[in-house]
Amino acid sequence: MFPTPDLSHLTRNDYNQIYEPDADSFLLLDALELKLNEILEQKPFIIFEFGSGSGLITTFVAKHFCLTSCLFFAIDINPYACYSTKRTFQQNNLHKKHCLNIIQCNLADPLIDRLSSKVDLILFNPPYVPTETSDVKEVIERTYAGGKQGIEVIEKAIEQASRLLSSKGLFYMVALEENNFDTLKELANQVGLNIDIILKRRTLIERLFVMNYSLFPPILSTIQYHQFIAGLFGGIISPIRGLQGLYGGVTSNVVGNGISLGLYLFIYNTIIVLNNDQDKIKNLTFYYRTIYSTTAGLLTIILTNPMWVIKTRMCLQYSNNKTAITYNNMFDAFRKTYQSEGITAFYKCLTPGLVGIFHGTIQFSSYEQMKSFYVNPFHTTYFLTSVVFTFSALSKFIAATSTYPT
Repeated sequence: MFPTPDLSHLTRNDYNQIYEPDADSFLLLDALELKLNEILEQKPFIIFEFGSGSGLITTFVAKHFCLTSCLFFAIDINPYACYSTKRTFQQNNLHKKHCLNIIQCNLADPLIDRLSSKVDLILFNPPYVPTETSDVKEVIERTYAGGKQGIEVIEKAIEQASRLLSSKGLFYMVALEENNFDTLKELANQVGLNIDIILKRRTLIERLFVMNYSLFPPILSTIQYHQFIAGLFGGIISPIRGLQGLYGGVTSNVVGNGISLGLYLFIYNTIIVLNNDQDKIKNLTFYYRTIYSTTAGLLTIILTNPMWVIKTRMCLQYSNNKTAITYNNMFDAFRKTYQSEGITAFYKCLTPGLVGIFHGTIQFSSYEQMKSFYVNPFHTTYFLTSVVFTFSALSKFIAATSTYPT
């Protein structure tokens, strides 16, 4: 068991202005010691403590967990706490070994952008006691007043931690039974954090626990399908969206395909009529069919790209993240996309779409060329179904294999 840092320099007058270490503080120390090997394996360099108070937690970690020089950020909105943290660090002779940045601010508000995804370890013994509000005037009340359900400050800390943590980062925080673990878990999952209880303890008046937060592994940030049946029915789509998940974006897909094909054929035939006599239409060369098909494809994709943007967004609504924008239907998606991102949002990924027109160009031109080469043994003006099917399959195969890399 590691010794507790020396706090003999702090007096009763100091504890009238800052939180005096109590059962929750020592529970967090015990939890950190329990997770010593896991923390050391991560080789933390940038370490945060929200609400440093006396400086006990930061000093403990610096003294026992960091074998090499680390960069510490001790953050507290209370100026007395900032000063006390500095004194505690010096009292334990750590100021020459580690760099301690003491910042008076509300959580990590001014540091989010600069240190996004760079923090390896975050520590927090928050104000978790349920009160009417967390916005209190008395300095000492701020150390424990957690607002409704005791999670007003905790909720903000979880959100900031999700943005600060590095890929290997860990976040340890104390909570009270009344804070409701299920609620805390839901808040964490919404911002991409996994959560586990690592230590519990009952005091005379409270039941406390320490939670370990970490980012979900990258493989879990998107849904992975290993087999067709598993993807369709095996507990991946169904628990998130149910049967609706299998038909996400179906309206925009049907409308988009109908409009795209209609526009394509209309433009293609219009170009042919404008550039050729009726007698020459049946004898167009592969070169001209390719030029006309490409032109029709370019115009079609420019006109219909907004529909495909909406279709893609609706299909990707499988996340549990409740902070993300969700769409009720195709028209709702159009409205929300325009309101949040403007008209340019409808032309995102237009360049890949323009490259992709060559698939349709090759398929359509190949199909028409096969028809022109075909000698109808029955001398009729129409083609047998089997012939149409064969030409369609062959042209699709040619187009798919030749444009697959794009």
